[in-house]
Amino acid sequence: MSEDGRFFRARNAEVEYMIEVFPRVTVNPEVCGGKPCIRALRFPVSRLLGLLASGETAESILAAFPYLEAGDIKAALKYAAFLADEETVEVNFLSIPVVAFEKVAG
Repeated sequence: MSEDGRFFRARNAEVEYMIEVFPRVTVNPEVCGGKPCIRALRFPVSRLLGLLASGETAESILAAFPYLEAGDIKAALKYAAFLADEETVEVNFLSIPVVAFEKVAG
């Protein structure tokens, strides 16, 4: 089997896992630029998390956006925790070559 076949099988398993574990978080390239959204409502998870991070309460969010449900807020927090637990790679920016550009007279 080719490397590509293994990649796609692994990728499909990852997508199936995400759908099963996060059914309220949807990703569609044609909705909000492919950002994860709450139940395909064109309400990005990042927006909901931003509201919570800025001090909004779940109650005030639900009052302001009546189409959201309490389970949506829990799902967004669970999704954020999952992403924060992902492996991170440290990048040494000092090892990246810097390219200088000269201003062209014009």
